[in-house]
Amino acid sequence: MSTARKALKLARMLEDLQAIRESVRTLKSSRRIIWIVVLRALAAVFELAYYYFDHVEWLNRNQLVDSAKSQHAARASFRSSVFWLLNAVCDALADTFTYNALRCACSRNSCAQDGGR
Repeated sequence: MSTARKALKLARMLEDLQAIRESVRTLKSSRRIIWIVVLRALAAVFELAYYYFDHVEWLNRNQLVDSAKSQHAARASFRSSVFWLLNAVCDALADTFTYNALRCACSRNSCAQDGGR
């Protein structure tokens, strides 16, 4: 992977930190469905961990880390994959909960407009 793409992934890590912060702020300030906010925050945490281990793997692959840290880097590929999968699952669950919440809200609004029929 090119150095420019790695730099962009570092910027993406900062976006994930911002997403975690916003999720905590939303959780404190509103009564939105708690599972959606928690799952979005977890997805951002897992994505952050994925990027960290992906960077460690990249540093090891390009031989930019010393041999003492190569043991940690050898496990980084597996951990990176695990955190990517957890991120995908949390994102999918949050999207499902959001869809269901919107669907329920729309059906309640249409019932109110129809006079409860």
